[in-house]
Amino acid sequence: MLAFCMLCPAYSGARFEITPDIDRLIRSGQYAMYNCDYAKADQKFDELIRTFPAHPCGFMYKAEVIWWKALREPTNKALESQFHRYTNEAIRRGETLVNRDPADFYAWYFLASTYGNMTRYYVTVTKSYLGAMRTGMKGRYYNLKSLALKPDCVDCLIGTGSFNYFSGALPSVIKPFAWMLGVRGDREEGLKQLETAAAKGEFGQTEAKTVLLGVYHSELRYDDYRSLNKKLIEEYPANHVFYMWLASRYISDHQYDEGIGFFSNLLGGQGHPGANVNQEYANYEKGRLELQKKDLNNAIASLTLAIGLGGKDKNLLAQAHLMRGFALDLKGERNSALQEYRSVLSLPNVNETQKQAARFSKTRYQGRL
Repeated sequence: MLAFCMLCPAYSGARFEITPDIDRLIRSGQYAMYNCDYAKADQKFDELIRTFPAHPCGFMYKAEVIWWKALREPTNKALESQFHRYTNEAIRRGETLVNRDPADFYAWYFLASTYGNMTRYYVTVTKSYLGAMRTGMKGRYYNLKSLALKPDCVDCLIGTGSFNYFSGALPSVIKPFAWMLGVRGDREEGLKQLETAAAKGEFGQTEAKTVLLGVYHSELRYDDYRSLNKKLIEEYPANHVFYMWLASRYISDHQYDEGIGFFSNLLGGQGHPGANVNQEYANYEKGRLELQKKDLNNAIASLTLAIGLGGKDKNLLAQAHLMRGFALDLKGERNSALQEYRSVLSLPNVNETQKQAARFSKTRYQGRL
């Protein structure tokens, strides 16, 4: 049925509106997506597509689900292909609708959101900043069209604020190209707009907060970065991408004890009564921090828990076996480390895990990649 909807976008008897039922459907899909329950999120967004097959909304959200997956697997070409397929379907439908009815706010809005997705994908996954600049400019055009129809839409500030901030804070190597293309923004105004969307948005509060994480990182506001990241984990305790971002920040700041304490409390349920914490990924990130601290016995224990809980998540298993191999190598247990690297070579290649396993099968890991 979904395949039929993708092939036949031209007609739908229902005009897209945010009714109470559609509101609940979008929010339940978003909640599942932000908690990394991708199967449930896809189910909700597939229902959105079946209800409005000619509208970009459902396809835009399907592409966003792929973006979340790709954050953990940035080199996965199959995910990249899926992302562009859903994105192209959203654009095709949106452009058909705005050409038919230039006053269709939601068509303009979800076109802008689709280009926002593309911009984030280029920045965070493929690291293509010129590509991000091009899609950001297109997204700005659609975003301005949306605002012209509904000036009080706070969610539109995500697109406006992102364009203002990032075009106003471009790396020096990109700025000459941006200037020639007419890309100019107001960094301070963009920051204010994003913070407003994060506080008052309708459907886009969490999206605005994830953009703000990038802003705070760019501004070297690491305390604000960690604080916001922790709040996002409180809202979505199963989101292991938020775990990864927070652990990486602690590692970069050499704040190993604070990071280990946070994940220990998360696993122990402190501050998260009854929360659906992702135990395997929380143990994995705790193990990463312990490995960086050279607390090798605890690192091995945490990574062993992650492997035991990981079940069929082969991507997690590949990373956890590699980290456990590193810890064993540092302990001088070379034969056990080699066994871990062999396990990695039989699992999916996630972020060059197989390349690293092959490398350290030949020479002992000594604390640096």
